Amino acid sequence: LAERLNFLKSSVGAIASPFEAYLALRGLKTLAVRMERQCANAQKVAEFLEHHAGIVEVHYPGLPSSRFFELCRRQMRTGGAVVTARLKVREGEAEVDTMRRFFSRLRYWVL
Repeated sequence: LAERLNFLKSSVGAIASPFEAYLALRGLKTLAVRMERQCANAQKVAEFLEHHAGIVEVHYPGLPSSRFFELCRRQMRTGGAVVTARLKVREGEAEVDTMRRFFSRLRYWVL
């Protein structure tokens, strides 16, 4: 039983190592500024997508066109960091093909 409990405490993460504790503390120190930037970027992305010809609808509570905008303004400082958009499907094209085309054209980079 002791061996099993020892394995579980290590594998489940009940006790953090000194390095893991340091990383968590370091992450907490910059959390506010990271969230602020993420939310500001999400707002800009949502505003851009809202007027894009290839997008049917954008779901982001920080947009005035959102049905949750007033609720968001009352309860939150920003619209959050998550933006959802529905792609416009070309006539005669399956939705899955539209998504494949979209994802095949995405570019990303790491700083």
